[in-house]
Amino acid sequence: PPEAPEGVSAEPGNREVVIDWSANTEPDLAGYSVLRSLVPGGPYDPVTGALLTETGFTDPDVELGTTYFYVVEAEDLQGALSDPSIEASAAPDRAYVLVINDEGDPVYQMSVAQAVLDSGYFVDQWDVRNLGSPQLTDIETYDTVIWNLGPEYSATISTEEQATLATYLDGGGKLAIFGQDLIYDLGTTNSFLNTYLHVVGANQDSCGSLLYGEVDDPVSDGMLLPLNTPFGNTCDTITPDGTAVTVFANDLGDPVALRAEGVTYSRVFFGAFAFEGISDTDPPPNNQATLIDNLLGWFGEEVGLLFADGFEDGTTNAWSGVAGN
Repeated sequence: PPEAPEGVSAEPGNREVVIDWSANTEPDLAGYSVLRSLVPGGPYDPVTGALLTETGFTDPDVELGTTYFYVVEAEDLQGALSDPSIEASAAPDRAYVLVINDEGDPVYQMSVAQAVLDSGYFVDQWDVRNLGSPQLTDIETYDTVIWNLGPEYSATISTEEQATLATYLDGGGKLAIFGQDLIYDLGTTNSFLNTYLHVVGANQDSCGSLLYGEVDDPVSDGMLLPLNTPFGNTCDTITPDGTAVTVFANDLGDPVALRAEGVTYSRVFFGAFAFEGISDTDPPPNNQATLIDNLLGWFGEEVGLLFADGFEDGTTNAWSGVAGN
């Protein structure tokens, strides 16, 4: 029979466990089977059907909070089985950050999510175009929500969506919004903008093409971000209320982004610019991934968080298992 597979590892994914192992070298090898137990040492039940010819398997049939124990067996062309491999174990992780894409253009809808992944996190996505407005039950299990508006200017965040976000924040959530035309759509007297985003005034289409980070700011210190917005730069300068802190300013020192800590909720960030205008290829710190990494760090997130593909087919249960570092 074949030798027992070696190098078996099990890693947590987003609502899944990823098992890998080293290839056997027998010339008559037919394939591998993965077996699983809920207790260390077995007994083990197979979780694969037909023999696997690759040296990896993703187990999606798992529950959060449960540790799974795996072994791998090799089988040759005569049907002889190897001994089980050394056991490997892991518990699936879940999403703690949700990116809401409300930009209506599939060309741009991966930008924020990719930056989250590049920073070493898992990420879940919600596409408003295909899934409709997220309800409180859709977002309340996430520690952090990032809402990206992209080129949207006339149907940004509806009254119903504002109420959902207000309730989420009142319950202790953390929210970041990127939108160069949110104020154009809502106006400066909007209660959600004033109360939860801490904006009390704005000068539209006036921020220019460079964002300057604030010295010693946990999100933007040392950053200088050129804005090359692919759908046109209409970013605003804003007037924060007395409880908010400027995160980015233009070359005149006028605020373009702010952060604040609420009384009932933890933290909020608002950038009156298009996230897509920031480079995704420039070296750190002046790129999308560094901004998201700093922002999530200020929010208090830890690396190893999330990813679900819930937009192209209109569902949210097609977990894709893209893991962080």
